[in-house]
Amino acid sequence: MKINKTILDFQLQEDKKAYTELVLTNTTDQIVSFKIKITTPDLFTVKPSLGIVNQNQDTLISIITNTPIPDDFENNKFLIQFAQFPQDGILQTFWKQKDLVILQQEKLPCKIVARDKKRKMSLEDQQEIIRLQKELDEQYQKNQEEYDRLKKEHSDLKIIQQSILQKQKLLKEDSRISEIHLILAGVVGFVFSYLFI
Repeated sequence: MKINKTILDFQLQEDKKAYTELVLTNTTDQIVSFKIKITTPDLFTVKPSLGIVNQNQDTLISIITNTPIPDDFENNKFLIQFAQFPQDGILQTFWKQKDLVILQQEKLPCKIVARDKKRKMSLEDQQEIIRLQKELDEQYQKNQEEYDRLKKEHSDLKIIQQSILQKQKLLKEDSRISEIHLILAGVVGFVFSYLFI
């Protein structure tokens, strides 16, 4: 397993709370479960603190403090443990096993990002969000245009299909009428031949 950070660099928010993100990457050919432990669990909300990561997949972990950070904040540490997860495993009971084998564990210290750096990063983040939002809007517009085009094609095909079915119905009716005419002609011929014998 790969963790994208060796130190949890928390960004200080305006309300004195702190926030960070963490990415776990499964570089193995097995399904791996993770569990995150904290020295002061009441101080943090971790989502998710427990989960699984499929082969060659990533999982984003968000961490935020529940209260304004205390003076000894940087004394906190996070322990991330990894274990192979079976195909038929149940996550809720998996980590309660007494004979569970830990494949890997990493201990990450906490650090508060300086305020000026935080503001600079926030500006960059806002610009990135605007850029991504623009790309999403453009992609949405393209998808909407494609959807409208396909919808029109479907409608046109439906009209053509109905027209073909209608023509087939008329042809069947014409065929039946022709058959009736032939039968009537045969009957009339038979009657006339009978009368003049």
